[in-house]
Amino acid sequence: MGYTQVCSVGDPESPEWKIAWPQLVQDVHKIVETAEVLVSGPTDDKETVTPFLADPNRGIYINGVGSGAHDPFVLRPGQWDAFCQTAHKSYEKVVICILLRAYKLAPESFAYE
Repeated sequence: MGYTQVCSVGDPESPEWKIAWPQLVQDVHKIVETAEVLVSGPTDDKETVTPFLADPNRGIYINGVGSGAHDPFVLRPGQWDAFCQTAHKSYEKVVICILLRAYKLAPESFAYE
């Protein structure tokens, strides 16, 4: 059973989102560092730790590690919506902070549940 994080970008081409996106990607690094939660990036093996992805051209990709992993949170440039089940694992804190930061940067363009 998971806890689902859902978000949507009303218009990925809107001026507000185009300004917010690079700032959000930059802020992901600060969020991960501050959260003090072990996260991983793209990998086929939940036991293997790879650098999380936060790149303005490639997007954001974050998951937990090992038993702390569940569904990856993935948000790419130009993407309209995203969701992942975090199952109350520790990386959920990072995902929620990213969602809150996105909303703070672009309240007219970004929504989350």
